[in-house]
Amino acid sequence: MLTKLSQKTVREISELVDNHDVAKSGARCVPVKIREKERIFTVPNSYLKNFLRDLLGLLGSVTLPPYVFSQKGLSFINKVYFHKNDPCLVNMDIKNYFPSVNSMRIAHFYRSSGFDELVSEKITRLTTFKESLPLGFPTSPILANLVFSKVDTRLFSWARSRGLKYSRYVDDLTFSGKRLNETMLETPISIIESNHWEVNRNKTSPVYRKDDVKCLMGLSVIRGKISITDKYRKTVLVDIEAYKKLINNGVDENTADELLVLKGKLNFIKQVDPESYKTLLSRLI
Repeated sequence: MLTKLSQKTVREISELVDNHDVAKSGARCVPVKIREKERIFTVPNSYLKNFLRDLLGLLGSVTLPPYVFSQKGLSFINKVYFHKNDPCLVNMDIKNYFPSVNSMRIAHFYRSSGFDELVSEKITRLTTFKESLPLGFPTSPILANLVFSKVDTRLFSWARSRGLKYSRYVDDLTFSGKRLNETMLETPISIIESNHWEVNRNKTSPVYRKDDVKCLMGLSVIRGKISITDKYRKTVLVDIEAYKKLINNGVDENTADELLVLKGKLNFIKQVDPESYKTLLSRLI
């Protein structure tokens, strides 16, 4: 079943948009180097940020499927526990996830949700930057979830028909179950690409088997046991430095998926290795 906005939510958002002065809105680009790769974050001015936060509050009333773990109340750790006991597993990655959610896709989502043409055009301008969803806007993650929901529904249905589990965390997709092979993956790849998204084949994992050490969201999983490696701790240190750069440049701490992932990583380490958690937390403060 596709995720849809209620008529009440559409009315409230329409009123919010009508009362907003587009001329007062603005944003600036902030380049931040994360894991040796430069990412461009877009920081809204205070007037636009307040609007986006109000819009996020209204969009937050939408119930997303439980297999989408990039939503309020869930984290990538929940995704790991969801799959950890299955003998076979494969990970996929959507290439250029946020940039792929362009203005045309956003405008189509608003129109199909019941907004009139004028509101759809205005809200598209307010929630996109340079014709796509920007990293740094608090509304980008949930809008990406809503736009991708059609694909989610088809992937979930296909997985269930094969006795498999499906989940997604932002652009990371995982299928798991008792029986899984490379040939079976042709169908979900076809579903994704027929909807004008692209699978990053360089980041598609091998199909892990029962006794393999599986890599899931950067953690090692073997026979249902999750372990934290030195490599994982080093990755968290890099994430902490990136977090500091983002906050110092005015990026909302609840905005970027990198920041949400970092919080999840730290909370998980706290449960498994309290001493490592204290050391890492001292670097964050």
